[in-house]
Amino acid sequence: MLGHILVPALDADRPASLSPKAIDLLRGECGFDGAIVTDCLQMDAVASDIGTVPAAVLALQAGADLLTISHDLSVARAARDAIVAAVERGELDRRRLAAAAASSRSLRRGRPAASPGVDLPATVAEIARRAVTLVRGDPVLPSYKAVNVVSFEGNLGDGVGADVEIRASLHLSLRRRRFQAESLRVASDPDDEMIDDLVSLVEAQMSRSLVVLMRRAHLRRQQAKAIARLLERVPDAVLISAAEPFDAMHFSVARNVLCAYGDDEAMLEALADVLAGRLVPSGRSPVHLEHAIS
Repeated sequence: MLGHILVPALDADRPASLSPKAIDLLRGECGFDGAIVTDCLQMDAVASDIGTVPAAVLALQAGADLLTISHDLSVARAARDAIVAAVERGELDRRRLAAAAASSRSLRRGRPAASPGVDLPATVAEIARRAVTLVRGDPVLPSYKAVNVVSFEGNLGDGVGADVEIRASLHLSLRRRRFQAESLRVASDPDDEMIDDLVSLVEAQMSRSLVVLMRRAHLRRQQAKAIARLLERVPDAVLISAAEPFDAMHFSVARNVLCAYGDDEAMLEALADVLAGRLVPSGRSPVHLEHAIS
C-alpha cells in the first residue's frame, strides 16, 4: 500500500500514492511485482488539495492497481465515471487499466474464497473479541456503579468526513449489559473551555465509574491535555485506545488501559463485555508497548 507521504527527494510534486516515480522505484529497484494499493483517497492529504476523484485517475496513471475509497459510495461512483471519461479522452491508457485488472485478479486468486456457510457478522464479532488487548490494570467496572463514557469523537479516517457522527456508542453497549451509562461526547481536539467543562462535569459525578475512549490523543495535544486532567481526578479511570495502540503508551500514570483498534459496533460490543467482566481480553498489541511515556 502506498501512503500519501510526500518525499521531495523522490517527487516534490505528488504524494507517493499518485507518483509514477514512487511506483517505478517500487517496481524497479525494489522488485515488487504484486498489486499496488493506494491508501484511502478520501483522506485530507489528497482530498483537500487534489481531490478524491481526480486523484483516482492520477493514481491509475501512475501505476497503482487498486484504489481505496473507504467512506462514500457516491464518491467511488464519481471516481469510476472520471476514470471512464479519462480513457475516452485518451488521458488514461486502456492497457494500464488491463494491467491493473490483471494484478487485482492475481491478488484475488491468492486469497481463499469465503464459504457460503460463513456467518460473517459472527466472524466479525469473534475477531473483535479476540482483538481487545489489556495493557495493564483491571478494566472490569463495578456493576452497581453508574458509568460516564468520555468519547473524543471525530472520524477515524484522518480527516475524512469530520462532521460524520459516529453511529456506534460504547455507552449504549454498556446499557445493554444493564449498566446505567451516559456518554460525554467531546471534540477530538477540544479547546480549553471545553476541557474545563468536561472536568467540572466529571468532578460533579465522582460516584460514577469513568471510561475514556481515546482517539489519537498522541497526535492531538488538547485531547491529551484533557485526558491527563481527567486522570488527576479519577486515577482509576479505564482508558481505551480506539485507533492505533500508540495512545496506550502516552499515559504511563493510567492504571487501567485497553487497546481496541477501532470503534465499530462489533468492537464496542466486545469492549462492553470486557468492562462488564464477561470477556477476558486476550489480544496482543502489534507494537511493543513497554516503553510508556508520560
